[in-house]
Amino acid sequence: MPESSPKSRILIADENFADSELLKQYLGDLGSEFAVAPDGVQTLAQVAIFQPNLILIDLGKSQLGSIEIVRRLKSDPATRSISILLLSAFLEIRDIEAAVVAGIDDFVSKPVNQVELVKRVKNLLLLYHARP
Repeated sequence: MPESSPKSRILIADENFADSELLKQYLGDLGSEFAVAPDGVQTLAQVAIFQPNLILIDLGKSQLGSIEIVRRLKSDPATRSISILLLSAFLEIRDIEAAVVAGIDDFVSKPVNQVELVKRVKNLLLLYHARP
């Protein structure tokens, strides 16, 4: 299987439209389909509609912020296998610990380094597609 299947679907959940567009540009050569959600409610709706293989998430700490979305998705058998990459400019130890407890698969600090992001996304997609 190639490093990134053309059938891979990536959901970008980010409150900042410019960041979402930059992430799509960084990952454009992977041959994946993209959807974007600007908040937690729309993220959950897009998960149901788009059925992503991977979610890149940076929704802050609001009621339906990143950690709560991860918690909900990883506790549901229908969405548990979706790989989730947390992106944040404010990754402190307590945030990383909360994300790990919630079930996050990986994390990257913002500002995002394109080479690091592409490598982590490729790895997460490989793991997703290798699951039974």
